[in-house]
Amino acid sequence: MAKQDLIAALRNALERNESLQQAKLSLISAGYSQNDVEDAARTLQFPQVSAMPKLNEIKELKTPEAKEKIEAKKLEVKAKKPLPLWFIVLLILFLGLVGYIIFILMRR
Repeated sequence: MAKQDLIAALRNALERNESLQQAKLSLISAGYSQNDVEDAARTLQFPQVSAMPKLNEIKELKTPEAKEKIEAKKLEVKAKKPLPLWFIVLLILFLGLVGYIIFILMRR
C-alpha cells in the first residue's frame, strides 16, 4: 500500500471515531510495515513536517549535479515571472496616448 493509501486508511479510521493508535495497530497487524504506518500517521498529524526533505535528500543537494538542477529550476521559475506592474501601467498609458493622437488626427 502506498503512503497515500495508508494516510487515507488512517483518515477513514479516524472518521469512524477510531483512535489513531487503534488504526495504526490495525494496519500493522494487517501486515504493513510499522515504519510506513508511523510515517503515514506523522504525515496525517503534521503535514508540513513530513513535506520537509529527509537527511539523505539534503546530502544529495551538495553534489554538483544537484546544484545544477537547482540552478536550472531557479532559471525556470525566473522565466515564468509575470510582467511587472509598472510595465503594464506604462503600456496602458502609451496605448492611450497613441489612441488619443489617432483620435485627434481623425477629427481634422
